[in-house]
Amino acid sequence: MNPDFIQDGMALYSIGKGQPVFLMPYPHASSQRSTADGRLAELILSSGYRVITFDPPSFARSSRPAFSDLREMFYCTLECLRYFNIFDPLPIIGHSMGGFCALALAIEHPSLTNKLIVSGSPSGWIDVRNFSIHKKWNWREKKYWLSRYYGTRIILNRANLKIHKQLDNLFNYECFHDKSYYEELEIHSGDSKIPPPPRAIWLRNVRNYEYSERLHEIHIPVMIATGKFDPLVPVKVSEKIKNNIANSKITYFEKSGHSPFIEEKEKFSQMLIDFLGDQ
Repeated sequence: MNPDFIQDGMALYSIGKGQPVFLMPYPHASSQRSTADGRLAELILSSGYRVITFDPPSFARSSRPAFSDLREMFYCTLECLRYFNIFDPLPIIGHSMGGFCALALAIEHPSLTNKLIVSGSPSGWIDVRNFSIHKKWNWREKKYWLSRYYGTRIILNRANLKIHKQLDNLFNYECFHDKSYYEELEIHSGDSKIPPPPRAIWLRNVRNYEYSERLHEIHIPVMIATGKFDPLVPVKVSEKIKNNIANSKITYFEKSGHSPFIEEKEKFSQMLIDFLGDQ
């Protein structure tokens, strides 16, 4: 997918027709491809909506230097919307850390959005620390220690591209309930000599962000999608977020892990259409 425009080194996208929906990209480098090329963008388009999004600095087709912090995500969102002459609030959709950024945006810049859909999203560092995938494994399991080793190397800025991919593969496999959807990242012989992606420092920066005590400031309608088998953001985390946002609903996906828009595509699409069409 070629961007509509590259502004000061940042790729901006407006894809499809219909009601515009802003798709919050992932703030880290773990998606390995542009959000504009991803499965969630495809689903939004197939549901009849126009997708507005961007590639964060130093990721995919954006060459702008990266800070990989939350303030940068806010600024880039505003820049993208203004480029496409969108000045009225619009629905925002985000998955995982993209959903976290969407929640934070609704709190810090409430005039930008009129509805939120978040899927498998934490409310900040406390959720990541206390409930994420490392809690699924017993300390005797090899996967537990591998995740801590890879993650610590990345946080301490002592990693390389191979370690980054190894951590992604470890997590991504566990995040699907139906393992047939898992796509392994290929690790090349020279990856150990290549630095990790610049945006990998988000894994360190996210430790500075916590919005669990401010969720009550969100007054717009919010739909929370949660996979029954999500090991990264368990159901109880999504339920906690729902209980702290007055005008919110939750949809449970009984056959999904972390990405119900992939594992239960039709149900997710119908949820999106019903929610965005509900006045």
